[in-house]
Amino acid sequence: MRKTKILLLLLCLSFICLLTACKKEHVHEFGEWITVKNATCTEEGSRVRYCFCLEKETEALAPLGHQPSEEADCATRQYCLVCETTLTPPQNHQFGNYAVTKNPTCTEKGEKERTCANCEKKETQTIYPTGHNHGNWIVVNEATCEKDGVREQVCACGDKRTSTIQALGHSFTDWIVIKESSCTEEGQQEKRCLNCNTTQKKTIPLAHIYTETVLKEATKTEDGLKSLHCSLCDTTVTETIPYIGSVGLEYQVNLDETTCTIISRGTCKDSNILIPEVINGYTVTAIGGYAFADYKNITEIVIPDTVTTIEKYAFRGCLFTSMTIPDSVTSMGDNVFSDCANLEHLVFGDGLDEFYNVSNLKNTLKSIVLGCGITKIDNNAFRDFTSLESITLPDYLTEIGSSAFYNCKKLRNLEIPNTVSTIGNGAFTDCSILRTVTLPESLTLISDYLFSGCESLEVITIPAGVTTIGINAFQKCYKLQNLSVPNTVTGIGNGAFHDCRSLTEISFLNQLTKIPDSAFYGCRQLTYVEIPDSIKAIGINAFAYCSALVGITIPGSVISIGNGAFSDCVALTSIALPKDLKIIADSLFSGCISLTEVVIPDSVTHIGDHAFAYCQGFTSITIPKNVQSIGRGAFNSCHNLTSITIPEGVCSMDFGAFSGCNRLKSVSLPSTLSVIPRSAFHGCESLNSVVIAKGVTTIEGDIFRYCYALTEIHFNGTVAEWENLSKELDWNEESFVKTIVCIDGTITLQ
Repeated sequence: MRKTKILLLLLCLSFICLLTACKKEHVHEFGEWITVKNATCTEEGSRVRYCFCLEKETEALAPLGHQPSEEADCATRQYCLVCETTLTPPQNHQFGNYAVTKNPTCTEKGEKERTCANCEKKETQTIYPTGHNHGNWIVVNEATCEKDGVREQVCACGDKRTSTIQALGHSFTDWIVIKESSCTEEGQQEKRCLNCNTTQKKTIPLAHIYTETVLKEATKTEDGLKSLHCSLCDTTVTETIPYIGSVGLEYQVNLDETTCTIISRGTCKDSNILIPEVINGYTVTAIGGYAFADYKNITEIVIPDTVTTIEKYAFRGCLFTSMTIPDSVTSMGDNVFSDCANLEHLVFGDGLDEFYNVSNLKNTLKSIVLGCGITKIDNNAFRDFTSLESITLPDYLTEIGSSAFYNCKKLRNLEIPNTVSTIGNGAFTDCSILRTVTLPESLTLISDYLFSGCESLEVITIPAGVTTIGINAFQKCYKLQNLSVPNTVTGIGNGAFHDCRSLTEISFLNQLTKIPDSAFYGCRQLTYVEIPDSIKAIGINAFAYCSALVGITIPGSVISIGNGAFSDCVALTSIALPKDLKIIADSLFSGCISLTEVVIPDSVTHIGDHAFAYCQGFTSITIPKNVQSIGRGAFNSCHNLTSITIPEGVCSMDFGAFSGCNRLKSVSLPSTLSVIPRSAFHGCESLNSVVIAKGVTTIEGDIFRYCYALTEIHFNGTVAEWENLSKELDWNEESFVKTIVCIDGTITLQ
């Protein structure tokens, strides 16, 4: 050790002596240059070299300079090929002035063009049409008193436009008597147009001088009769003397000084008011606002045919039970029948041309007749008229608004005239004792909710022109048994026949391509349905709760069946699914407790949540080879299922897929399944054999809870692989499994 230290000391001294000698007499011998920093196009680089005595020499490297690309033009820049730095930006086009290449016309576009002086690039621009310049109007045909004239404007291109000059109309003189009338001969008078000399003539009636004799006196309620005798020509005629009516009514003379308006009851004490046609020589044409308001002892008001106007609140608070509005009435103010608490029967004449709002009678009105002038019944017109028993619709009615008769709970029968072409949504919703309805031939649409809640509706014929039956149109028509549907119907809305509990037959599906959602939900008397080849899809809950349905034929044309389409069809025993179906939808056969056989096609790749839950008739079921996933509770509570084969290819199962299958005895899980989901076999009391494939990586909780017969599990892997599986803490909770049999040994569970 000591000798080694001495040797190292001598070597160090020798090296120091050598260095000292170099500095005095040594000539450097440098090695190869080493590049420290490469030169770029614009920046210097550097390099260095060393002598063996560690002396270094540094040298700068000159910038390389740019390597330019092709020269810049109007569209392309010049740049360095090495560093891509822009050396010369693109040169802007040097366009000259536009030159017209195609002149525009009045109606066609033109075009102009300009060229770049540098690159000869051309740029074009549209010149829009100039439009017509028609010039001044020129009269072609002058207007006359009776005929329109014509004038025109002409464009240089020949285009013309014309305009009508309205007829001037006659400018007549006053009437001039040509011949005086007498008792035996009519007279004549004429007037002449100052412009065209056209004349008009009219007769002057006979000019009798009558002596009046009363033959029968008028009473309050009955007309009288009088005789008129002309002493000049011995002519005699008879005329009616208008009934007197109620006496004492207060009136106001109108501006024309020939008619009057009833403005109050005045001194009249009658409880049954008979309004006269004439009072003191004035014809009664109107009943004023508040005229009879709040007279509680008035039990009847009769309106004469001379009345044309009834103003607002005219009968407010009157206690009469019926009212007839004559044909002569053409105008009625607001709330004429306000607070008429006893009014049960109302008749409208033909004079009104718009529906009159009687919503303040919804609690009392029992019958109503609408006049022929009405063409439309407004939305909500009779909504919640809970006492209405009958209505007579006008002959020229064309439209019934939405919810027009909603909740008319005492309306029994309704005849809709053939002129009606539109009936709004929910027009008869909740008319719970409506039994028969005659629909018009002009109808093309059965609107949404039209008869929804018409619990007593038994028979209805849908007209031949109808193409669509709307959403929930016949929902809850509990007594509807026979339904005649024409072949023109090509669309049915969701829930169209929802809960039609008495419907026994469906014979109108041939025109459809889809059976919509809940279309026949709860149709408890349907026993068999044959779906035609035209159908491509069956909607959600389409036949759910059809409790008497024992058979249904689904054609190969169907490629989609919605969730719960046949759920709770408790009498259904077997069904074959179409060959191209890919998904068994959620709850498709849930609650089909009598179902013993289902043919699932090989095309199916997914079985949905609760698809076969509570199908207690199953003893076995074959899952096709192409199925990849099984949904939550798919076979939950299939109590009589004893065996099931889960094919290779199934890669996922959801929560409780086979829970409650209390007669299921054996299960073999495929190698493609990676996760055994929570509660997968919960409550399978008879399960005594389970084989888990090696492909499983995760076991979730509660999978064998209450599987009383299961004491061991076979795992197609090693003990070490079992131990490495991801297992939730409660995977074996409330389970009787004590042994895991692996391919290389057995594990005993604590």
